[in-house]
Amino acid sequence: MAYPQPDSDQYAIQGVQYFRLLTELATPGDIYESQQSCHALAIGPESDVANVNLAYFDGQVPTFVALTQVGPPRSFTGRVDARNTDKYAPSGRPGRILFWPADLYDPTFIPEDFLDDQDTLTFITPKLDVIQYFKPQQSLVPLRNDKTFRFTEIDQPENRTAFLVLPFWGRKYAQCRVMNNSDQSLAWGVTGITYFSNDQNKAMETTIERVDAIAPGDQHTTLVRAASNGTFDALMFDLNISEGSGPTPFEVLMSDTPA
Repeated sequence: MAYPQPDSDQYAIQGVQYFRLLTELATPGDIYESQQSCHALAIGPESDVANVNLAYFDGQVPTFVALTQVGPPRSFTGRVDARNTDKYAPSGRPGRILFWPADLYDPTFIPEDFLDDQDTLTFITPKLDVIQYFKPQQSLVPLRNDKTFRFTEIDQPENRTAFLVLPFWGRKYAQCRVMNNSDQSLAWGVTGITYFSNDQNKAMETTIERVDAIAPGDQHTTLVRAASNGTFDALMFDLNISEGSGPTPFEVLMSDTPA
């Protein structure tokens, strides 16, 4: 595979009771694998990806591929065998346990209002975290940790807009707080992003809040709640300082628990 992934065999050889696949996504089509059988599977606490597909060998299925899924509300308990000497059909791929994100991801997404060669666009790369247990587990509660992103400032083009995209799959709440430490007013926007399959680098954009002018020295907080705003694959922030300069630090706290 073209992207790095940990070796599940080394975890088993060294006597670790689980294999943890914790990695940043390289592309939307990343598929990871394990050569080790297990007794349970669950989403890991640091995962930005909310839902993960799992494939394993099943001789009673025509393609020999059985599928299940784990995420924050669900784990999988029960023996799952890695059948390394058998082959999936029709691909002929070894019957190892396979993992890949069920959530859509598009790192080529371009905002509707983005001006090439003038604005800036930054993506925070999502993390995939899946745990494979080598010993039987009575039950698992696959809760994700709350996650906090902090930025002192992001690349701010003169008189143009800086866009930043953060992964948000499955999250129910976000507190987004910005402070204007520049010498001019700050325009601030928060947008919910829902990816869909297309060849035009587009996504559904839902405006959550727009503030035209945050005065120098002032703070502003935007709250995102699933009950009132809906759920999204990502949150996009846009900042614009009109004819000014200076840092605009902001913090985003995300949680799976509604506030």
